[in-house]
Amino acid sequence: MVQSEEVLRRARVPTLLIGPHSRGFVDAQSGKIRLRRILLPVAPEPEPSPAWTLNMLSSLLSPLGVSGDSFELIHVAGEMPDIMDEAGKTWKVEHLKGPIVETIVRVAKERAFDLIAMATAGNHGFLDGLRGSTTSQVVADAPCPVLALPAIALRGTKPKSSLEAGEAQQS
Repeated sequence: MVQSEEVLRRARVPTLLIGPHSRGFVDAQSGKIRLRRILLPVAPEPEPSPAWTLNMLSSLLSPLGVSGDSFELIHVAGEMPDIMDEAGKTWKVEHLKGPIVETIVRVAKERAFDLIAMATAGNHGFLDGLRGSTTSQVVADAPCPVLALPAIALRGTKPKSSLEAGEAQQS
């Protein structure tokens, strides 16, 4: 968890984190990517909006042949309206109850998701500093890789492909 926390703290671009319990989504024999089911936990915070995060995720994964049909949105604790993306599509949000981290991990395990994608904002206060951010806690127990989408990298920018993001970071 400490290593993923450090990566999350420094990352300014979307970052794929593979925890100790994660199974891969690349077939070892053929090299083909298998991303059929992607879990997207959403919340009103952190910024940017869930709709923007959804658009960023689509932009990053579409070159891999992954469509939005693979995305399933959940919100843990409280109510949250369905989300309309920038293209005008309405996304249903499933509302679940329970501890946030444990619920995300449980759903990912029970439903055999290939990837969890989460907007990140880093630590919030003393307790997060001790136990780690929500995203790093999910990485520690997730059955699949976690794609961290840092709010600082996303705020006020147009979604970039991963190649563009890498080129921008190198310059």
